[in-house]
Amino acid sequence: MRLYLPFLLSLFLLSTACHRPPGKLKKERPESVALHFMHAFLDGDFEKAEQLSTPESKEILVFFEQTLNAVTESEQKAMRAEAAENKKRIKTAECELLSSQEALCSFCCDQAGQKLSGSQMRLLRQEDDSWKVVLELPEAPDL
Repeated sequence: MRLYLPFLLSLFLLSTACHRPPGKLKKERPESVALHFMHAFLDGDFEKAEQLSTPESKEILVFFEQTLNAVTESEQKAMRAEAAENKKRIKTAECELLSSQEALCSFCCDQAGQKLSGSQMRLLRQEDDSWKVVLELPEAPDL
């Protein structure tokens, strides 16, 4: 038994040293946050997506979640299948730092290995030094 105690203690210390609280990523880079957000969103994991977005963006995520819940089951199935196909194509994120507080990220890759068109996402650095996704609804056209 005495031989097992040091082994178990070292295993416990190693696991607690490597453990991150839920919702916390290692020191985030904007690329990591953007990719984790997009995968969570496409998986329909709105709780995780909210953790990775600004407070203002959470309202938009709630809207998406409510919209998904409001459609028929067959429509949900089709939307989830399309999201799964899109997720397969999103392998990496590349971000350009616009300032020390803002980044613009795009996702890669289409079948030709090019950045996916229309796939840009803005991130802002928060007071706690973490990066958060900014979601904005497109403006309605003037009638």
